[in-house]
Amino acid sequence: MEEPFQRGGEQDGRLAGQVVVVTGAGGGVGRATAGRLGREGALVALIARGGPGVSTAAVEVGAAGGSGIVYEADAADYEQVRTAAERIETDLGPIDVWINVTDAAPGARFTDMPPEEFRRSAEAAFLSGAWGTRVALDLMRPRGRGTIVQAVSALAYRAVPGRSAYCAAEHAIRGMTESIRSELRETGDQLKITMVRLPAPEAGPLKPRGHGQQADALVFAACHPERAEYRADTLISGRWPSRHPALTAALLGVGTGAAIAALRRRLT
Repeated sequence: MEEPFQRGGEQDGRLAGQVVVVTGAGGGVGRATAGRLGREGALVALIARGGPGVSTAAVEVGAAGGSGIVYEADAADYEQVRTAAERIETDLGPIDVWINVTDAAPGARFTDMPPEEFRRSAEAAFLSGAWGTRVALDLMRPRGRGTIVQAVSALAYRAVPGRSAYCAAEHAIRGMTESIRSELRETGDQLKITMVRLPAPEAGPLKPRGHGQQADALVFAACHPERAEYRADTLISGRWPSRHPALTAALLGVGTGAAIAALRRRLT
């Protein structure tokens, strides 16, 4: 059962001194989550492909009161993720929490995407959640403890025009996570895996001004992983996307120029 997330304050030091991995930590929600974990006093391992964003994120973790170390890896490459995780455990100790934050795939209509681009986009978005989960399970299972937090967007539940590759990947991550949870229940493993439902990755006129609430939701879920799912989404929900596909596409920045212009006129 999904639980609405209510933004709150610190999590009573529950993550202080714990080793927490964040994938996709170079920007957006991943970077904000790493900074939020710093406020909790966590030892944060930031996994990203590199670049100034993730380096700055590590500094932000330290400034917030935690400790942040960058481990460069492509989250969609199993071997790179596995190697990074082994280095993390050597440097920091056993991983307590693993938070997967997936990058959004490029937006384009299904028939406008070359087959290879569609495959590459869907594969990268899905595998960046799958391999982090697999590596975390392999490391945590022998210890009999650990928490995995899966960030998914509202497009894991709904579909909109112009996001076919991303919707496919998000639905796949959701299905995989639910299947893994049932497997852990069946085997009696004490590991926890939970999902946080975030807003769709807008590129249009309603783009969020910040990622603070989404980061808060992921950290809250890491501290309270007993529930299967938490909700922190607001934009794409209910039957609205299927009833208003043109406006939905415009909100996501993938509609026609006319649709986007019409929406902007409504909002001004």
